[in-house]
Amino acid sequence: MKILKTAFISLACVVFLMVGGIQIKNVEARPLQEDVSNIFSDLASSALQVTVHIESKINGMRIKRGGAWNGAGIIISKNGYIITNFHVIDNAKEIKVTMFNDNDYQAKVVGKDPMTDIALLKIEPNEQLSVAKIGDSDKIKIGQLVMAIGSPFGFVSSVTVGVISGKGRFLGSGPFDNFIQTDAAINPGNSGGPLLNINGEVIGINTAIVTDDEVGIGIGFAIPINMAMAIVDQLKKNGKIIRGRLGVIIQSITSELKKEHNLLSKKGAYIQDIAKDSPASKSDLKKGDVIIRFNGKEIKSAQGLPFIISMSPLGKEIELVVLREGKEKTVKVILEERNPNKSFTMRELRLKYGFSVGEITPEFAKELSEKNNRVIEKGVIISEVRPGSPAHTKLMENDLIISINNEKVETIDDYASIMLQIDTQKQVLIIVLREGVKRYIILKLD
Repeated sequence: MKILKTAFISLACVVFLMVGGIQIKNVEARPLQEDVSNIFSDLASSALQVTVHIESKINGMRIKRGGAWNGAGIIISKNGYIITNFHVIDNAKEIKVTMFNDNDYQAKVVGKDPMTDIALLKIEPNEQLSVAKIGDSDKIKIGQLVMAIGSPFGFVSSVTVGVISGKGRFLGSGPFDNFIQTDAAINPGNSGGPLLNINGEVIGINTAIVTDDEVGIGIGFAIPINMAMAIVDQLKKNGKIIRGRLGVIIQSITSELKKEHNLLSKKGAYIQDIAKDSPASKSDLKKGDVIIRFNGKEIKSAQGLPFIISMSPLGKEIELVVLREGKEKTVKVILEERNPNKSFTMRELRLKYGFSVGEITPEFAKELSEKNNRVIEKGVIISEVRPGSPAHTKLMENDLIISINNEKVETIDDYASIMLQIDTQKQVLIIVLREGVKRYIILKLD
């Protein structure tokens, strides 16, 4: 590995000196370029062996998803387990997997989890399979080189290269958003394929893009592989995900909260509220506590905590460390199973109705209160409206949802449970508050 690092450092020095206007006559650029080229070529050669092309069909007809007829997957075991995105195989009656050597297999779904957009497939191979090397997505750094592989627009086994542009990105697709951002070219059809580091280890699963007419514009997102493999372990054992519930509404530490509570840093998850009859309400947790450790794991922000809670063991005592009035306090709690009826997928609701929602923070609540001339302490707002959807031209960003079909909405759980109850109806009445005025919105799904 030292050779790889030396090659990249040497090339970086050459590029830096050239850009700076300093001409170095005796630098052997070609051998360096060849070394770097061979590194990527070798990496791609190995990675392509563990990447498969996936074609989903309903009644013999291919399913078109986001401008593509296909997706990709990653071989994670010699006996034929393959990981991909849930949205690649959703509703499919037939799933065909094509290997790099063009051999085809029919795959069955072992389990799927819409909330994290992960699905586990199984084939019965009649050949020796290459298996992906799984990396550690907790150790990635912004700026590190990465390679993305998939089948963009049906161009099977396509390879692109870029860097890690960001970590912990929130897209509003669900409660467990924690995406890796990359500028490696990702387009429809890349979904389910690997994002690899320079060591050839899978660090993410290509999942989403920021688009302009369905074409990627250099902003792509991948599910961290650590999250994905935790889901896979449960899908292998149970065929489904059994999630833990604590029952708290949390947010990351803002500058205002840091100052108000005399905190030394912005690390941790601030407890805004505690749900009634929840594990949290039966413990010594209190509003205003800052969770800094959960079951031995450091909590850097609110964003990663929901997933940690969801994957923690049920029925066993778990230890939390919180900051309260400037002092650390240990609190013990026993998680319960999350109500399956509330195990909603924000992604499905967003796709169906055409808008995303989010719970307001205390800071934004103050801003909304001023705009609407009334006190607003909590609630759910429209965070995004998709053009061409049932919500387009009717709902607007920052609309505060008051009720849905005459049922009050104050939290994301309220929103989800109500929307799931009306799933079979063809129209929905949503009352929103916009600039101090109540507006009655009817969304038709015809």
